Order: sequence, then structure tokens, then C-alpha cells
Amino acid sequence: MQAKLIHKGNLSAAVEGARNRVRELVAERARLDGGLKEKESRIQGMKKRQNDKLAVFGEGMVRLHDAIQRNARRFKRMPVGPLGAAVSLRGGASRGQAAAVEGQLRKALRSFLVDNFEDRRVLAGLQNSLGIR
Repeated sequence: MQAKLIHKGNLSAAVEGARNRVRELVAERARLDGGLKEKESRIQGMKKRQNDKLAVFGEGMVRLHDAIQRNARRFKRMPVGPLGAAVSLRGGASRGQAAAVEGQLRKALRSFLVDNFEDRRVLAGLQNSLGIR
């Protein structure tokens, strides 16, 4: 009789442990599913912007460009940039030449031109609010 009670207690503990593990696994799956959906959404966004010149500069630059457009009234003259989206090499340039130019001008290609100090301040504020530098 004593052995049966001990065995029943052990089984109950094992069942409760298994239930806890199932709850942990369900929560983990939900977390992973959420991460997967977020990544799939980012991939779809990248596919939509595949031919967008801003997309090559990353999601942050796309967000900055959108913020500039939404805040156009705050600028005396709209910023130009990123400069890399406004320039291109001549058709005869090889991939190696393009890589060399990009390597030398990397920071400049991500830059913006502004007309005045006030516009620079507005642009810097937008960059800061988006965590872009």
C-alpha cells in the first residue's frame, strides 16, 4: 500500500513536470513564431523595394527618407540624398572599379546635402529620432 502511494506521488510529479514543460514549449514556439513573422515581413518589404535605390542603404535609410518626406514643410529646401542614390558610375565601369569607388566613398555615399544650417539641424533631429547616424 505504501509503495502504491509513493508510486502515485511520483507519477503525479512526473505528469506535473511534463505539463510544465509543455507550457514552456508552447510559450517558446509562440515567441519563435512571432520572430519568424517579423523576419518574413522584413523580407517581403525588401522584395517590394528590390528596385528601390534607397533599399541598398538599409531599412534605416528608407525610414529616414520617409521621415524627410513627412517633414518636408520643416525644410527651407529639401535635402538631397543619400548621395549614393543620386549618383552612378558610367556603363563601362567594372564591378571591381565600382567596389573600389564604393570603398573610398562609403561614408559620403550615405550623406545628405542640405542648403543651410537650419535644414541641417532639422535633418540631424530626424536622424537622431530614428537612431541613425
